[in-house]
Amino acid sequence: MSVDTVQIKKNQIELLLDSQKLLDKCSIAEFLEPLYFSYAELNTKNNLELQNKIKFYCAGIKENLIYTISLRNPLPVQDIQSAILKYKRKKIHALSKVNVPTKDWDEVGSVLYVGSSKGSNYTTRIKNHLGVGSKGVYSLHLTRWIPEIANAGIVIRTFTLEEPSHEYNNINLLEIIEQGFWDELKPMFGKRSGLL
Repeated sequence: MSVDTVQIKKNQIELLLDSQKLLDKCSIAEFLEPLYFSYAELNTKNNLELQNKIKFYCAGIKENLIYTISLRNPLPVQDIQSAILKYKRKKIHALSKVNVPTKDWDEVGSVLYVGSSKGSNYTTRIKNHLGVGSKGVYSLHLTRWIPEIANAGIVIRTFTLEEPSHEYNNINLLEIIEQGFWDELKPMFGKRSGLL
């Protein structure tokens, strides 16, 4: 079997250049008002209340979104990561990856997670992150471990990516933009996409 490595490289450069042109035509905007959860809501034993609040907030969403989950007030990163690691040892829920602080990180932070969701899957993702969804899905499962340290609650922000709909591109622009959010915000948890 013969492989034309020169042509492969040429094709990939062309793909990246086409993607750059499409990204130039995209716009990113905050999609909804932020969603707040108080300490009391996170600490509740009534998961139905949380599920209803999420369902109401996410009703009718069909857009592809980027979302961030943050503490309302910054706290020491080490304390927050220690809390999830302590809960992780119980092996009850599949928990998001704990990110290793880099030299760029501040010792105090608020951004817990950056993610993206395609259309109606957003409701399910938020339920899982809050801890009122499936135990086996890798998520934050916040109600299980964060109430004791997040006495000010959390905030979820959503952003939409307006893409040119009439142009074809086989690179996931949503994932590239999500990666940009991740690099900028340096979340404490979750994987960085590996597109670039």
